[in-house]
Amino acid sequence: NNGKKMCEYTSLDGDIEGEQKYFNMAGEPILTLVYESGVLKQYIKLDASGAVAQRVDVSAETADVVSQYANGKTAMQLKFNKGILEGSFVVNGPDGKPQYTAQYANNSYNGERLEYYAGGKLYKKEQFKNGKYHGKQEYFAEDGKPLFVANYSEGDLHGDFLQYTNGVLALTKKYDTDELVY
Repeated sequence: NNGKKMCEYTSLDGDIEGEQKYFNMAGEPILTLVYESGVLKQYIKLDASGAVAQRVDVSAETADVVSQYANGKTAMQLKFNKGILEGSFVVNGPDGKPQYTAQYANNSYNGERLEYYAGGKLYKKEQFKNGKYHGKQEYFAEDGKPLFVANYSEGDLHGDFLQYTNGVLALTKKYDTDELVY
């Protein structure tokens, strides 16, 4: 997590229109998806020189998309099945270390999502079910110490919420379906 954007795009009537550009943590472009009237038509991946310039046509909105850095390491990887994002969504740095990973099912987060600090340490570990927070959500300081832990059920805070100061538990709250119990 470094405060830089991972993606930019334009939407028209709720659909992506034109180019959807993805960036690594250094702010370098690593992949572009090309849409026409909300339909995925092409992707543009990194070429051998490291420029986003190698166009690949997409048939029936189905593609295993992989963009690689000039050193051969995977920059970004994702999969579309008939226009639906499915499976692993991965963004790596030029060194091949993960910067962001997420699992998708039917165009929604489903499973684990991990995001890392620029230095490579884990920033957050989140769990999803059908696009909603579900289970334990953990957030960490850059030194690896916990910042807070929140438990969710189907998108609602449910269970313990733990806040840490310098890695030491400082505050505990309990929620039941988004309502603070104590």
